[in-house]
Amino acid sequence: MKKFIKTYLIDEFGKREGESLDEKAEQKLAQLNNNAPGKSKTQQRYLMGSIFPVISVYQTFQQSGMTKEKAIIHMEKMIGENTRNHTRKMWEMLGKLPFFFSLFKLMFRKGLTGDSWDVSWVADNKTNFEFEIHRCLWHDMFKEYGCPELCAIFCHNDEINFTDVSKYLKFYRENSLGYGGAYCDFHFYAKERPGEK
Repeated sequence: MKKFIKTYLIDEFGKREGESLDEKAEQKLAQLNNNAPGKSKTQQRYLMGSIFPVISVYQTFQQSGMTKEKAIIHMEKMIGENTRNHTRKMWEMLGKLPFFFSLFKLMFRKGLTGDSWDVSWVADNKTNFEFEIHRCLWHDMFKEYGCPELCAIFCHNDEINFTDVSKYLKFYRENSLGYGGAYCDFHFYAKERPGEK
């Protein structure tokens, strides 16, 4: 199981119960990892590294007697904390660079290559970086495994990651698949740099 998940389970439920939940989730994860035929190597990497670990913990919570509502609260807290402590901090560090907007575009565009998303590009210039995602592996797989509500947590992670992360970047969104939208829209704008008009 991913380290941050095990750490959360032990911190939240105590060593004995936390390790027990982690062990059960590990067993479920092994079953899920053997159930992804026909997926590309890139998709399998996302499934085994992100999607299946989350599904396994969520299902373990409920099979251990936790209500769906309480399980969602734990998932939001666990995933949100991990985002704030890792990827958000990375973006904050890079966001101090005066050429951050150009770097951000390069990194984000590279991350969207592959077959895990259907992306339509709206704008990519010195001041605007905008695109729409019409299909997403996370959305598809959470729906396929009967837990579409988990997708909203990952959509919210975009807001955690990018809202006011840098004085050189502004993030704006109106729709997301996880919130029931027809697509996810991403609008990134370069904020005015010191001395520029």
